Amino acid sequence: MITPKDTTRPDPAAIFASTSIAKTLTISDQHATILLSSPSTERSLLKLTLVPFHKTELLGPKFSNSASSKGKEKKALVDEHSVNILKFLSRFDWRLTSESGAEYTFFEAFPKVPEGSAASRLPAPPSKKARVEDDGSGGGKNIPSFKVELISPASDRQVARAMPSPGLAMVAETPDLYRRVTRPFIEGIVGSGSLSWLKNVVSGEKEKERLLVNGKEWILNIDTKWRYSFR
Repeated sequence: MITPKDTTRPDPAAIFASTSIAKTLTISDQHATILLSSPSTERSLLKLTLVPFHKTELLGPKFSNSASSKGKEKKALVDEHSVNILKFLSRFDWRLTSESGAEYTFFEAFPKVPEGSAASRLPAPPSKKARVEDDGSGGGKNIPSFKVELISPASDRQVARAMPSPGLAMVAETPDLYRRVTRPFIEGIVGSGSLSWLKNVVSGEKEKERLLVNGKEWILNIDTKWRYSFR
């Protein structure tokens, strides 16, 4: 487990405690993206790699088209969904595995064990396949952990990218369309400074600990999603 020198890194437990609204943006059998927000704090994004049975706990409410699904009833369902997400997240211990030095931090979530139990007296499990003592039988059982990417604070652009896609559209791009639409869009991204993280990585100001090869015209870094060390 990595222990960072920077004590200002996001703390999942503190973020959950200050969250007033939690919403599942996208979900599948293996992945879920959750938006956490509060009137007094900045928004955060959680990207979870799940096991399938967690899906039912994180699914959002389904609304009918009837008038009764609007107003107070709809708000009640949204509030209930938010509470369920925060209850789910509170059942885990969040152990740091890696951080980028920016708003991206990576954790592994392990189910909490009751204080005073035999399992609570054992060292922290080092991997998903770690085993703990079962208080009932004295045997062992697997701890179903999962990987988590935390983005905090999350910018408007990051939140927009995490939103469900409205669908796909095919566009035949002409030279004129490129000059009027595509090129200004690209230049706007470059000029906004949102790619400064990439310049910092290439220049060696950030993520030095992940650098494998530093060539004259290119570098090779360890991807933050790799689970093993290649040193």
